[in-house]
Amino acid sequence: MLLFYQRPVALNRQAHRDFRIRRSVARYEFAAATNSLPVVGAEFARAALEYPVVFAGTIAAQALPAVLVGLRDAQNLFVDAEGHWLDGCYVPAFARRYPFVLAQADTAAAQPYTVCVDEAFDGIGPGQDGEALFDEQGEPARFLREALDFLRGYQQQLQATHDFVQALAERELLVQRSLHVTTASGEALRLDGFLVVDEQRLQGLDDATVGAWLRNGYLAWIHAHLMSLGQTSALLRRLPRHRELSN
Repeated sequence: MLLFYQRPVALNRQAHRDFRIRRSVARYEFAAATNSLPVVGAEFARAALEYPVVFAGTIAAQALPAVLVGLRDAQNLFVDAEGHWLDGCYVPAFARRYPFVLAQADTAAAQPYTVCVDEAFDGIGPGQDGEALFDEQGEPARFLREALDFLRGYQQQLQATHDFVQALAERELLVQRSLHVTTASGEALRLDGFLVVDEQRLQGLDDATVGAWLRNGYLAWIHAHLMSLGQTSALLRRLPRHRELSN
């Protein structure tokens, strides 16, 4: 899922040898026009303190965990007009990995994933200030090595999250939900196209499954998800402030 990547290309030690990336100030303009961001299970506990964590999609087996960051289409309430993520809130790893991403490689390729970079990102390019991607020998510089480690760790967590969603789907624990809220000005807002864990069905799990999920961490992820749903009211309270910061 590339979402806000506009021009992703395979990272190449020749084509990108002189490229540098600025990271002095974190800017998230690229994430300003979305009301949700994917998250992996390992992020649920931290993300649940600030965002509703839901399962995006209408088919359980294909659902993708995501945090709601807005109540309207194309509006992120956590990114201000200058592209700053507000209030020191937790930034999902999906956004922090930008402008890099791992893309599925051709099935005949030696490596299953290809490292890509979004060349549309204005903080990266040849001859500008910032961190070098490659050293004089054409090998990944320290910054790029750290970014690659982050991508690999994220990919592992993504697979673990996929397995988690499949387990929920197999036991028919995910059910459709819609979000209906009314702003202080009387505007009615509605979000559809997501699922949540049904608590009654969860309570009906057999003891063996409960024990296994307690040990592998699935129960902790489920509880964080359920707790997070109360953050909807926090999103509603952010609407007036976001309007002020955007003007």
